[in-house]
Amino acid sequence: MNERARQRVTASAIPLSADRNPTPPRRSVLDRRQPGVTYNAMASSRTASIRAAKFRDRQRAKGLRPATIWIPDIRDPAYRARLDAACRELAALPTAEAEADAAAGLADAFKHTSGWQ
Repeated sequence: MNERARQRVTASAIPLSADRNPTPPRRSVLDRRQPGVTYNAMASSRTASIRAAKFRDRQRAKGLRPATIWIPDIRDPAYRARLDAACRELAALPTAEAEADAAAGLADAFKHTSGWQ
């Protein structure tokens, strides 16, 4: 090490007194946390609810509204049996008849879309 580097090292060193412990005191976990990170469960849930409320406000500003829909539970054995039966019934239909049935179902579905944007 050259003389100039040695001067910088000794000048930046903090002199320790005899009664002082040379190791710094341990900081708690809370002292080491990063700024902007929330560790309080209550604060984080509040932040999440604020973020969700802002999202809902943006969606409403777009002209949308929240809706809850209920869908069948595909894990239910009774539903799976009905689904299997419907699929077998469709598979047993001749191709032309199946396409006509599907087209009729779509046409019926499109009857109920008046006023949609």
